[in-house]
Order: sequence, then structure tokens, then C-alpha cells
Amino acid sequence: MSMTALLHAVADRVKTALTLTDANVGISYDGKPPAFEGEEFFVVHPGSVRNSADLSLDELYGVSVTLTRRTAFSPQDRIGTAIMAKVTLGLYARADKVKVALHKSEQVLDLIGGTTELQTWTGGKSYSLENSVEGFIESLVFDRYSDEPMQKGPEWLWATPKGGHMNSQPAALALEIRFRDARRIQTIESMT
Repeated sequence: MSMTALLHAVADRVKTALTLTDANVGISYDGKPPAFEGEEFFVVHPGSVRNSADLSLDELYGVSVTLTRRTAFSPQDRIGTAIMAKVTLGLYARADKVKVALHKSEQVLDLIGGTTELQTWTGGKSYSLENSVEGFIESLVFDRYSDEPMQKGPEWLWATPKGGHMNSQPAALALEIRFRDARRIQTIESMT
């Protein structure tokens, strides 16, 4: 349940921070969005989970948010200006908002029902199971963006390529925003 709680909390935080709805934010096993209307979609998906202790769980969780922006409304030679570099609504401007919303976010811990220092965060929606120990004590840390925006064809948007073959212009650009090290601890006693 821990990864599930973290994914839901991150999706909810992205929706709140960027004033989005379920029509623009979802959860998946990879960064591919469902079929959607509009210009952009944010997909929250799991990263790695690793443990650093032998006699308890001391886990570090990773999560990514992949932002997909449609490119069809822009001429191919203007994709850089029209989609990536717009000051307020460009690909990187929107990715920066996700970065700021999630980096060391106590709101994410609040949504999970985790703890930070000695304060227990229980407000808002709690995605924890009742009477379970989620034990998140540190929130996500921004790691990096994907090396460059990824060009995606129509199949990324669940569309059929016109005439059954690929067009030379990308249908969308996608940028993966990676986070790491949401720390969760749990004693052996509480696992039984």
C-alpha cells in the first residue's frame, strides 16, 4: 500500500498545485497518458523502491511525473518557442511548477498520513489504510528531468497514424520529472 499511497498523494498534490482536474492528471505504470482532451496531461508513475536496513524497513521511494504536451497546433519549426519555451505555459515552465510543488513537500506527507519530525500529519485526504503504518517520514526530493523532451508519435496519444504510417512531425512532447528518496520506515514488530 505504501507506493499506492504515495502515487495518489503525488497526483493529488499536482492537481492542487497546478489547479488541474482528473481530466489532466492520472496514475499509470509508465508515463503514457490515457486518451485525453486538451493540450497537456500529467501522469504519475512509480520509480524504484530500495531498502537500506536488515532488521527493519528503511525504504527510499522514487516517483516520476511525465508531462505530455500536444504539438499538433504548432508548426514544426515553432515547437521550441510555442511548446517548450513559453514563459508561463511552456513545457519547462509547467515542469518547474511540478518540481516546486513536490520537492520536500509536506503536503505530500500530509496526504499520505505520514509523519515529519514529531508532528503527525493527518489533515486532508489520507490515502493510508486505516490502522496501518505507512511510516513516511521524509518527502520526495527533486532528482532531474529526462535528458531532453521526448518526441512522441500519435500512438502515444492513442491515435491511429494518418494513412497507417508515421508522420514526420511529432504528435506530442513528453518530459519526465523524476523524484527520489521519499523515506519510509517500519519496524519488524509492526509488520506482523
